[in-house]
Amino acid sequence: MTEVYFYVLQQETAQHRLLFACKLVNRALAEKRQVYLHTSNEIEAKTLDELLWSYEPTSFIPHSLLGKQKGEPVTIGWGDDPGDNRDFMINLDLKVPSFIGRFKRVGEIVVQDQACRTAMRDSYRYYRERGYPLKNHPIP
Repeated sequence: MTEVYFYVLQQETAQHRLLFACKLVNRALAEKRQVYLHTSNEIEAKTLDELLWSYEPTSFIPHSLLGKQKGEPVTIGWGDDPGDNRDFMINLDLKVPSFIGRFKRVGEIVVQDQACRTAMRDSYRYYRERGYPLKNHPIP
């Protein structure tokens, strides 16, 4: 069954969510995981695409936008089911996608913005009511 990890940051902005997602991607790649980054829309996907190229000058994260895949271990998408076999999804949308059961692990990133906190509470309740194993990780 899919395991769901909630990473609770002390920061408040959407930019912090994206930066932390980049850190999670780095960790996942070190563990040889295939990662799908699910965003809420194409604009956020393209912002994350740019950030993955530049967020840390000493790292290289091979990635592509959904539909432009070239076999990279990281794919960024939005909307419908990504349709490939990734084992870790980082969900940056504020709602739970219908296809989460296809992944071994899902990461939800919570910042202290009220809209994000409210949405993540709803997501937590959704996962809990369906019996998904949940883990919370406070991030200082």
